[in-house]
Amino acid sequence: MKIFRNFNLLFKKSVLNKNGQLALPAVMCVPIVLLLIYLLKETTDLSAEKIHHQFALDTATYTELSFPVGTLNGFAYMNGAMPFELYREVFTDPKDDYNKVPGNEARNNGGKVRMMYDFLAESGAFVAPDDPTTFDDSRPRDADKRWTFHYRKGTRDEWDSPNPKQLKKEPKPLMINNDNLSNEEWKLESIYASNALLFYMGLAGIMEEIVTGHQKILDDVRDKSEFFRRTYYFNTLKGRESDAGREGARQVKKFNKITTLPMYIEGQLSYYYVTRSDILANGIVTPSYGNARRDIKLDEFSKKFDMIKTKDKIFQFVYLDRSTQKKLRDLQKGAPVVQSFEAPKNYFNVDMKKYKPRVKVRVQVMCPDSKNNCVWPDPTPNYQVRLLP
Repeated sequence: MKIFRNFNLLFKKSVLNKNGQLALPAVMCVPIVLLLIYLLKETTDLSAEKIHHQFALDTATYTELSFPVGTLNGFAYMNGAMPFELYREVFTDPKDDYNKVPGNEARNNGGKVRMMYDFLAESGAFVAPDDPTTFDDSRPRDADKRWTFHYRKGTRDEWDSPNPKQLKKEPKPLMINNDNLSNEEWKLESIYASNALLFYMGLAGIMEEIVTGHQKILDDVRDKSEFFRRTYYFNTLKGRESDAGREGARQVKKFNKITTLPMYIEGQLSYYYVTRSDILANGIVTPSYGNARRDIKLDEFSKKFDMIKTKDKIFQFVYLDRSTQKKLRDLQKGAPVVQSFEAPKNYFNVDMKKYKPRVKVRVQVMCPDSKNNCVWPDPTPNYQVRLLP
């Protein structure tokens, strides 16, 4: 009985005492606090997993598109700056056998001597800056939004378009020398013209091989989507590598197909060269100059030289087909890439699959052109990849 009375007294003091009235609600709040802690932990785990996959998707998308974007910039460089710089370097060196034009040494001394570069550029053998008078200050600059390389006006105007038309297979003068034939600075002898043509065709063949090789590699990379899938896998390390990122890879594959078409000078070429005959009169030999034209069938000329791979045409540039142009216009606005992921197991055994957890990113491929075509015309290697939330 004494024990009962002591317990009863203790109970009354603890319950009826004002200070003890907070004990019972506090005890009842413990489960709620524990539940909140568990919910916070599960939410944190799910958020961390989503952030993990979001980073993997961003990295995989950027990596997958970086290669075609780099290739597009390579095509733009091969279409404009590279041939200009290459031919300019070769055909303006007065010491080179490919560029021997009488009087061209005056170029280095500030003279206005015509060189093999002038003959080729003026006849539309390759692209060059629009203003031919700024020879020594015509290199493109990184700060320029667009690089203006064109064939000399009046030579291949049909090509100054995103969808150029192939010229008819008819003689197109390659080196023109019709004016001022009596002027020593303007003379172009046949042997030097022939040597220059050979070297020009050889360089064009090398550039064609480079472009063709890049297009093949680009197609192989796209077909396998290895950059996307492997990058996604190595950033998540979930499941099997062969299954990683398949959903996102299929979406990227729809818009990263880049197809280019080559343009050639075909058939027959012609060049003009100076002729000289000596006239003897009153014991004095006086040279007399005229001009002649030589027509060359490309297949007959090129088959004599192993360095020329393409026998019946001369490579000029590549341009984007219409479907690729449309894809790039769409990519300029942005294209979504979505990837599902498996949520981690939770304490409450809630099946998260029915909520379809996924991550997404919006990707843009952009260049300064309003239609997003910087490959041709005005080839400018300035494509970039941009990711948006």
